[in-house]
Amino acid sequence: MVFKNKGMINRYNSFLEKKSDQLWASYTGDSFEFWRAYEKLVARSKKNVVPTTFVKKQMAKLVQQREYAREGVWIMVLILITSSIFFLGTRLSESDITKNNALPVLQQKNYPPQTKVLDLSDEPHRIMPAQITKLPALITLKLSRNGMFNLSPEIGQLKQLQVFEVTDNFLTTLPQSIGQLKKLKYLNLSKNSLTHLPETIARLESLEVLILSHNEITTIPYEIKSLKKLKILDISHNKITRLPETINALDNLETLIISHNQLTELPLYLDRLKKLKVLKFAHNKFIVLPATIGTLKKTVGVYQ
Repeated sequence: MVFKNKGMINRYNSFLEKKSDQLWASYTGDSFEFWRAYEKLVARSKKNVVPTTFVKKQMAKLVQQREYAREGVWIMVLILITSSIFFLGTRLSESDITKNNALPVLQQKNYPPQTKVLDLSDEPHRIMPAQITKLPALITLKLSRNGMFNLSPEIGQLKQLQVFEVTDNFLTTLPQSIGQLKKLKYLNLSKNSLTHLPETIARLESLEVLILSHNEITTIPYEIKSLKKLKILDISHNKITRLPETINALDNLETLIISHNQLTELPLYLDRLKKLKVLKFAHNKFIVLPATIGTLKKTVGVYQ
């Protein structure tokens, strides 16, 4: 298939540059991560074909407009991209470009209103499918490895949700409405690009497990003290420089994992966490450890 006119070629060229710019903005130096994200965008057009020679030509132009350095990473990445397009055998129709000016998403599915468990992991979804928030009975929702950049602000409508897993995506922020998930017990947001948490996360009064490892978080909100039922808190592999003293108010906390951060000190009264069984704090920048660590070692598995 070939494009019918120059106008269509120009529209597709602009579209291609726009999508590449979006991914370039989120590119952090990991060539595999970038390639995977772009491949997922391309995979959405499984019903369509892009002339391979045309794509190669346009991608070559993009390489020239980007940094030549990066040890040739971009050239290798774009070769992989065009190869994936060729083997996917995808087709991009004129109507898709002219009407939407975007890659077509996967065909939306209609889920029964009584759906209780939904696992969309490994399906390409740049944004959270809107129809998910229309499932009032949903208890478990898994959205992992989707190439997702945003959660729907309507996520708070899932009033029955108890298990929510959104891992290995590209989230940088969370909607304030996440605090409306009053029945949520398990929340896993690991392997994203979160830099901070909304204060409303403290409203998750039923939360027992909170996993935030492998993000870019720098601070933990003071309001975390309100998570009275929290048993497991994993904030390892972030950029946290200081923990709020209010963490000592988590009376039911059993496991605290804070390793691989930039902490220089620990809260003074960790021994007030009477149910604590596991404490991991290796690979930080501690200058002095509080004396209470010696006390904790008698009853708690401490991993320095």
